[in-house]
Amino acid sequence: MARQSLRLSVQEGATLIPVHLQPGASRDSLSGVFDGVLKMAVKAPPIDGAANERCRKLLARQVLHCPTTQVVLAKGARSRRKVFRVEGMPVETVRVRLAESLAACGSPVDISISTEPA
Repeated sequence: MARQSLRLSVQEGATLIPVHLQPGASRDSLSGVFDGVLKMAVKAPPIDGAANERCRKLLARQVLHCPTTQVVLAKGARSRRKVFRVEGMPVETVRVRLAESLAACGSPVDISISTEPA
């Protein structure tokens, strides 16, 4: 299997993480990287922003190990494709924590950083 690649962007001092979200899953999980975006699944349904909020908390608490206030949904409130903005954390720290979390779930990945918007 080919090693996947994830591209982070930096905009106005914040890191942008592209995410593909699967709401209504059997469990909350980080599924890996597919088509250049982070794939996550949450049990919460896609109703009234519940899945978005659960994804934001999962990304902050279990993947990036930061306060949930540092992770904000920047794009895609009504779409499976989303962009989360991580504020107050150096991009290299975001890259390392994502790489560690992905390796722990059996999905080692190459993560690149771009200064272009996502």
